[in-house]
Amino acid sequence: MGGDLVPDTGNGPPERRAGRMLRNTEDAYGRAMLDHFHGRDAWEIVERDDGNFSIGAGPQLYFAGVKQWRPVERQAMRYVRGHVLDVGCGAGRFMLHLRDRGFQVVGIDNSPSAIETCRLRGLESAYAVPLERLDDSFGTFDTVLMLGGNLGLLGTPERAGRILRRLHRVTSLDARIIGASRDRTKDDDPDIAAYVRRNRRNGRLSGQARLRIHYRRLATPWFDFLRLAPDELEGLLDATGWRIRRLLEAPDSLYIAIIEREP
Repeated sequence: MGGDLVPDTGNGPPERRAGRMLRNTEDAYGRAMLDHFHGRDAWEIVERDDGNFSIGAGPQLYFAGVKQWRPVERQAMRYVRGHVLDVGCGAGRFMLHLRDRGFQVVGIDNSPSAIETCRLRGLESAYAVPLERLDDSFGTFDTVLMLGGNLGLLGTPERAGRILRRLHRVTSLDARIIGASRDRTKDDDPDIAAYVRRNRRNGRLSGQARLRIHYRRLATPWFDFLRLAPDELEGLLDATGWRIRRLLEAPDSLYIAIIEREP
C-alpha cells in the first residue's frame, strides 16, 4: 500500500506485513481508497504502537490531480526519466500524471484493493506485488518513485538494506530513486517529539514507527514505517550502491531525496 495513509505524508501504501499481499480482512487502506472511488465516505484511522490514534491523509489526497500536489512534489517530477517504477502506487496519482506525459510506468502495491482502484482508473500496468518480490520480470527501471512518504516502506534499517539492494538489481546503471520522507527531529508537535525521544532511548532511528491501519471493520497487521532525517537516510544508503544527489525541501519537515546509483 502507499505511504499516503498517514496524516502528514502523501501518496501510496506502507507494507502491512513484509513479503506478502494483504488479505481481504487486512486491506483497510486499499478498501477505503476503493470505497472512495465508488462514492462512499471513507477515512482510515492510523494506530501507533504507543496508543496514539490519528486520522489518515484521506481520499482527496490519494486522488489529487497535479495542481493539488505540494510544490515540492511537482518539482520532483523534473527528475523523472525513462522507464518508471512507482513503489506503493496506491490509487495511482503519480502514475496517471506520468502516463499522460508519455512515460512508461509500472506500479506495485501489496494492497489488492489499491491495485483494483488503479485498474478502474485505467492503469493497466499496476500489479499486486509486495516490494520484497519485485524482480527483473518487470524489466529494468530508470526511475523508482517512493513518493508520498514511501521511503517509509523501507521499514527498518535491516529491511532497508535488503530493499535498496533489490532495487539496485532491477535498475539501470544511471538510475535514480525519488523518495519522500519527513525529518521528525524538526517536528515541534510535543507528541511526535516524545516519540522521537522514546525511539532514541530504545536505540531506534528518530522517526521509526510501528503502525496499523483501521477502516470500518478491517485492520492491517502491525507494520514498520520509517521516517528518516537526511543524515539517517545517508547512513542507510551506505554500501547499498546508492547515494543522495540532492534534497528538495518543503517549508515543514517534508523533503524529497533524489538518490542516484553509484558509478
